[in-house]
Amino acid sequence: MTEYKSIKGFTVQSIAGDTSPVNEGQVYYNTTSNTLKLTKLVYGTGAWSSGGSLNTGRYMGGGSGTQTAALMAGGGPGTPANSEEYNGTSWSEGNDLNAGGQGFSMTGTQTATIGAGGFRPGITVNSEAYDGTSWTEVNNLNLARYAMGAFGISTSAIVAGGANPTTSPERRAETESWNGTSWSEVADLNQVKHSLGRAGLTGTAGLVMGGSLPPYANSTEVWDGSSWTEVNNMNTARETLTGNGTSTLALATGGSAGPGIVALNESWNGTSWTEVADLGTARYNIQGSTFNSGNTAAVVFGGLPAPANTATEEWNVPATVSNVTVDVD
Repeated sequence: MTEYKSIKGFTVQSIAGDTSPVNEGQVYYNTTSNTLKLTKLVYGTGAWSSGGSLNTGRYMGGGSGTQTAALMAGGGPGTPANSEEYNGTSWSEGNDLNAGGQGFSMTGTQTATIGAGGFRPGITVNSEAYDGTSWTEVNNLNLARYAMGAFGISTSAIVAGGANPTTSPERRAETESWNGTSWSEVADLNQVKHSLGRAGLTGTAGLVMGGSLPPYANSTEVWDGSSWTEVNNMNTARETLTGNGTSTLALATGGSAGPGIVALNESWNGTSWTEVADLGTARYNIQGSTFNSGNTAAVVFGGLPAPANTATEEWNVPATVSNVTVDVD
């Protein structure tokens, strides 16, 4: 058995009481209570708060980035090419898309994003990459569609599902993988649907949730780099929602469902969904960050009902470092 000393270079410290100050990752022995202790992050209850407003209210645009460095591009009404950057406090106008459109699906960071599809007004296969300054047209999708679920980075990404009213069926299950240069068709979703949420930091690990079947889906599918697996459903079926996080720690936020527009927010722990605090304002066709490392921080923006929303909301789960007793029995 590997000893703690061989890993850390010293024996476990003994203290008459709990350590103070508390620093994450400490292991020590409390001689007063005769217990082995460690210090770890303990998460509280998450909540939404207002952020800076978009300069232009939009819906069905693309969203990417993180809570403090987000990006929105495209969207309606009409087919604007607007692109805006968020710094955690306010939005600023950036260089426009080469071809604006609604239902544009994006993923990546604020300085390295890939976006594809949409209608402008025709359904398109166009793809564009953003380098933090400008958008560049890159190789096209194999299948024209809009409202796909997109996750990953600018050199390794997935788009899945979507719709094209000119094809039969209109709703699609196709998945395409981006390698930084071109798109390749890979394994289809188990369900055909569009307007779905998504989460994932690479093109080899992510998930999609909800969407339009019709009427509304509560299904969740996980991508492992080669195939999709159906896992536990969301608590509420809905479409036109946004997602954020990883394949094991994610959020599904907003959208439209049977009762109408919803403010619902659900948290995914890799196994099941739990309802957590709702958005301050119910909305659908909403956009959001995708590249946060879990379900403790996110930002969402834009959406409907009319007029097109400019509101930004930030999700935070407070965390404190606490002393925890280790069960050694």
